[in-house]
Amino acid sequence: EKAVPAIKPGGFYGGNVDVPLSTVGEAEALAAAKHIASNHLDEVKIIWSSPMRRALFGARAVGTALAVAASEGGVWQPPMEIDTFEAFREVDRGPIGAGWTDLTAEEIEARDGPDAMQRFALESTPGAFNAVNGGEGFCDVRSRVLEH
Repeated sequence: EKAVPAIKPGGFYGGNVDVPLSTVGEAEALAAAKHIASNHLDEVKIIWSSPMRRALFGARAVGTALAVAASEGGVWQPPMEIDTFEAFREVDRGPIGAGWTDLTAEEIEARDGPDAMQRFALESTPGAFNAVNGGEGFCDVRSRVLEH
């Protein structure tokens, strides 16, 4: 398995770095899964996920929690299948060093301007942000997800 680069506290990561959930993140995902199973058992028909480990952890937790809740009626239910889609990866913030991956918001704005994060969020021209961070703008993420 490929080594995951260490990301400093407060540093951004994205679709190009597959970091696992922290212990706190795992606990939050399990709590969310229990909430979904308790309150939306009959509403969830399919689970879609990014192929990234942290997303799959949460998706599998939901699928398992739904199966456990459904099985409480006496009939065992297998966990729901998870459909993974590459298009659902997180935003690619560019390579470490040249892009925004592993930079804090303060470092990004010091390097690329005080409105860099806002421009990133509001970018409307697909591909335009590649020149800034070597990755994607939110409009690129939107485009790839909607194309799916």
